[in-house]
Amino acid sequence: MVKFTFLSKNPDSDLKKEEDVIWIIDDSGNKWCPPQVIQTMNNRLVTLVAGLCLGGACSSLTVSAEPNGEKLFSNYVDAKGDITLPEGYRENWSHLGSWTVQEGEAKGIHDVYTERESVRAYLETGKWPDATTLVKEIRSLESGAKTTGVAQWAGKTIQWFVMVKDSQNRFPKNELWGDGWGWALFKPDNTKKQLAKSYQADCMACHVPAAATDRVFIEGYPTLIKQLENTQK
Repeated sequence: MVKFTFLSKNPDSDLKKEEDVIWIIDDSGNKWCPPQVIQTMNNRLVTLVAGLCLGGACSSLTVSAEPNGEKLFSNYVDAKGDITLPEGYRENWSHLGSWTVQEGEAKGIHDVYTERESVRAYLETGKWPDATTLVKEIRSLESGAKTTGVAQWAGKTIQWFVMVKDSQNRFPKNELWGDGWGWALFKPDNTKKQLAKSYQADCMACHVPAAATDRVFIEGYPTLIKQLENTQK
């Protein structure tokens, strides 16, 4: 049985509008944005939660649920810790920033996205809440003469890297989880197939320099600069 608490951005809100709800917190203290919870539940539970959340008369309320007999963690992680590639991140998530790599195996334009709710939490606390998902989309680096001069732009997608925050070490036997995150790699020819074999072999080396900022290179993300400045004080 999992308990969820709905919190409003406005203490005086009666939670009749979906946009009034900014967090849903489960009984372990994990924060969920409303779409994550609602999409994971079965149809009967969606109706129950939507009715209580949007038609209630208080700014904080709790419901008990048993979604498919399992405790919820992330839309993109199954019970074994296998990660899937999120869809719709360009349209619905926050774009944290971009990197341009001019040469080598990682050559291309790297765009990084995460949920808006995770950005808000990070700016408030300096920590990524559990189930935060980071998607790095790497696209080919194109260049040519344009009316403004020689320009560079992103071409076709080459691959995606996905990270999912997990501070509780939920998957100790899964080699793709470590240092507080789950790690995954996908290619365009089959976006359903996860290709990374091991966090230590495939991911860790690149993220060692970012150990002080929870393995995330936040200096490249204008959205998070405020927290970077706080970290460096």
